[in-house]
Amino acid sequence: METCHILQMKDEFDRCGGAVSLEQFVKIVLQIGKEEGRYTGADLVQFVSKLCTLFDEIDINGDHSMEWEEFTDYIVKNGVAGHSDSFAKKHYEESELTHEVPLNKVFKLHYFPRLDRLVVCDKSQVVPLLKPVASKYTKEFALVKELRGHTGAVLNAEHVVTQHTSMLCTSSTDNQMIFWDTTSNYRIKGVIPTPYPQVALLWGDTHNSLFSASSKGTIHIWNVQTWKEKAQLIGHTDMTLDLKFITNTPYLASASYDAKIFLWDLTSNQVATTVKGVKGACSLSYSPKYKLLFAGSSDRDVLVWNPVVQDSEAMFRLKGHHTSLVSVEVIEDTPNLITADKDGIFKLWDIRTLECVETFSSANNANLGIGAFTTMPKEKRIVAGGSRIFCFDYDKPGVPWLTDGKPVIAVLYNHTSLTIMTAAGRDIRIWDAATGVLIKSFHGVVPEDITAVCLDSRQRKIIAGTSDGSVMIINYGNGALLKTLTPHQSEVSFVAPTSHNNMYFTASWDTNLNVHDELAPPKTTTVVGGFSGPTTAADTSVGHDITCACFSPELGLLASATIGKLIRLWDTDTTAMEAQLKHHTSEITHMKFLTPYPALATCDSAGYVCIFTVRPFLHKNHLLFKFRNGGPQAATGGGEPKFSGVHASVFDADVCVMLVGDTTGCIRAWDLSKVLERARVYPLQPSKRQMQRPESEKEMQQQETSQMFDVHLPRVFTSSAPVELPEGLVTLKFWWQAHYDSILWMEPVPHSNAVLSSSRDCRVRAWDKKTGTYFGTLRQNPGGRWSLPVDSKTREKEQLRVVQQLIAGLSEEGGTSSPLPSEPEDQEADSATSVAADGSALARIRGWREDARRRELDKAKERAREQTAPGILTSPPPRPILPEEPLPPSFEASTGGEGATMAAGGSRQQQRASLYSSKYHAKKRLLKSQPTRSAVSALYLPPLCSFGGAVRSGTTLTLDTHMVMKRSVSVGGGAVRQAEDRLAKALGSV
Repeated sequence: METCHILQMKDEFDRCGGAVSLEQFVKIVLQIGKEEGRYTGADLVQFVSKLCTLFDEIDINGDHSMEWEEFTDYIVKNGVAGHSDSFAKKHYEESELTHEVPLNKVFKLHYFPRLDRLVVCDKSQVVPLLKPVASKYTKEFALVKELRGHTGAVLNAEHVVTQHTSMLCTSSTDNQMIFWDTTSNYRIKGVIPTPYPQVALLWGDTHNSLFSASSKGTIHIWNVQTWKEKAQLIGHTDMTLDLKFITNTPYLASASYDAKIFLWDLTSNQVATTVKGVKGACSLSYSPKYKLLFAGSSDRDVLVWNPVVQDSEAMFRLKGHHTSLVSVEVIEDTPNLITADKDGIFKLWDIRTLECVETFSSANNANLGIGAFTTMPKEKRIVAGGSRIFCFDYDKPGVPWLTDGKPVIAVLYNHTSLTIMTAAGRDIRIWDAATGVLIKSFHGVVPEDITAVCLDSRQRKIIAGTSDGSVMIINYGNGALLKTLTPHQSEVSFVAPTSHNNMYFTASWDTNLNVHDELAPPKTTTVVGGFSGPTTAADTSVGHDITCACFSPELGLLASATIGKLIRLWDTDTTAMEAQLKHHTSEITHMKFLTPYPALATCDSAGYVCIFTVRPFLHKNHLLFKFRNGGPQAATGGGEPKFSGVHASVFDADVCVMLVGDTTGCIRAWDLSKVLERARVYPLQPSKRQMQRPESEKEMQQQETSQMFDVHLPRVFTSSAPVELPEGLVTLKFWWQAHYDSILWMEPVPHSNAVLSSSRDCRVRAWDKKTGTYFGTLRQNPGGRWSLPVDSKTREKEQLRVVQQLIAGLSEEGGTSSPLPSEPEDQEADSATSVAADGSALARIRGWREDARRRELDKAKERAREQTAPGILTSPPPRPILPEEPLPPSFEASTGGEGATMAAGGSRQQQRASLYSSKYHAKKRLLKSQPTRSAVSALYLPPLCSFGGAVRSGTTLTLDTHMVMKRSVSVGGGAVRQAEDRLAKALGSV
């Protein structure tokens, strides 16, 4: 967009009150583009689709509005990143060198691209010349020559290139500068004696002169053709350590121990500008593109100075190092600055923003420190030296067949963008789910290693917990830090989004289980709640550090496990403890709700897996079954079976199979169908509501009232007592060796039979959960096998349909008159599928017309039902016939002394099937308070139920309408009588 377009957008934002909705944003942009006729037909649809995606990226908090400040801030930040896209993805990583070169303490390092040689000055009398040589995965350095001729320690080196000669100049404490002819095997071509040791050397092509700085501070200018001194620059009173030309100017910068930086005008050989207050400036570097001079000093700061302005004061100070700096260097043709201190800590700075974007050091050189470093721009390499040479490579490819260089602790599937996110160490990577190609890589986004991670409900943000207790929210699209939540005091073991937007659960080894609000005001705590329960005398003897946890939004339950092998169940609405369970004797390493069944699976380090029942099952918080992961298949060469701990699992509800990943790298499929069937535990009805943040007390009360109408009802009754199950009900269906080390995470792929697994072997692999078929491995270098089934066409069709409806709506309002491409044939897509984006902009647009059409259809169906059989509602299809078992107990009570009797008939299995398939519906307008659970009924009955389904004659069933009505507590007498009459009429008609 041109400047005039930006001004037009600003005016439109102002007319809308400073913030616009998605529809307004699209309309504004289309109006600006319409003036030049830019968008028509398919181009218009594609452009609007990108605008919708852009709106969702800017509206990172999901408040459905975009302010002008948010829009401009996003454009500016992404514009800066866009000019250096690779810079945002890559980082420096140490490369292991197998060839050791014996060195003393390195004082100076220089890489000369024209010579392709690395010159080492280690304060010895010998000058080693190293040549980069290619190896299998990196470049090594080989010693090719040792220059001998000095009688003192070598201090510095410089490459002198004239029209006729090429020489390497070295200075030493023997008060000599020796020139070595690089074209004749480094023979000595000339020697210049000096009054004092020359500490700094700099060759000037434009001046055809060699500049040197002595230990006394004097700067000498030499003619290398005659070996004579041309001039002296006198001003410093102490050792001058570095010299640097200011490109495209007649200035030379010098740094000295006398706490001054001089800017010399070489036309007059006089000081033009002086920077004072620089303690021990030891290194200089200049960026011609950004016209900034950087000076490293012994006081640990980097001074930033614009020499063109000729200001005597430094503009900025870059802080972050804790010891004296050894060097600073601007990387050629990049906006990057590298600084390093004596402890070997390197920092990468963005010159455009003067921010530190990465900190790294050598793991193999810990506590040894460094004396100097240099850069190899074409190879994107940093070479540092202390008592040995070590290197850091930019965008190092790594081992080709691995996903990451570190164990991958988590792998998450993003169905909104069809991408896969992996977390390893302090790094996060984003992969294309369809091709397995690495898209983005965010390095060092958190201060310490990631220990727990999740995505928000809109899958636009990453919530990461670290080993030091930090909890950070990161932009999924660009890796930017959005907010830091109130930290824990110890390692974070669990993070998960709550049922409310922008709110998250976190658990830690510091015993705390907190609820965070991302929208909390700045500089205030983000913790808005926590979970705490009664502590008994028995609890004091065990630890309460939380090792793992899991959350079920369908059940409204949160389960946590402590280091004392104690399982706790929490109600997420009231934050009250529901139960404490202790059936494990080893550390609990993993837990998972078996959605949609009201059951919880917990696993420990000894391989035991416990299945518990939870609400709304009648006999909740009861140990249903316990088995051990392993068996004869786990044994090697026969003998006793081996059992292995479990750290990850996936539950396949379609076939009631639990896939567990253990410490041996195996995935085992355990069949739980017999256990759940014998215990009469059946799937719950799915929930259609989406919890939103209440904006007021009234809305909160309405939300709490509406929750009781959406109880997740079991489809069947259960027995009146817990069922004792025999051993051997859980069977191992199949297993396979998935990884070479312990499996850390397993993630199902929605709408697919695929499952992802990550391991300590630094790999992420994809499998078919039904058969164990191998789909491929995410590799750092593309080219390996990857065939993950991803249904991208359905998503693209849905997006196209939604965008076309948006454009059609804007056309009706006069927003645009551009023609639309033809509609797809399958227009009758389920409206529930269209809201799969879970609150995204595209789902909201699709919901406009679908909601209106759905309301009309619902009203028509309701009128038809009331005319045919008032009070009787349609039942869902019956469940399959179950094995023989006693009928549930009858419901005994009376309504004013009168009972309702229903005659039915058919076989006992048909009667059970009809009974199991009955669906109870609540009349919401009659409820005023939270329902209570009946003491007689075996399941949660909603108030005012209607009994439907296939009913046959020959069987008598007694219902108690008073028990049904008892759940409506604060209902007026007229409403009660009306409800009783309607229920009696319904039963009478049956």
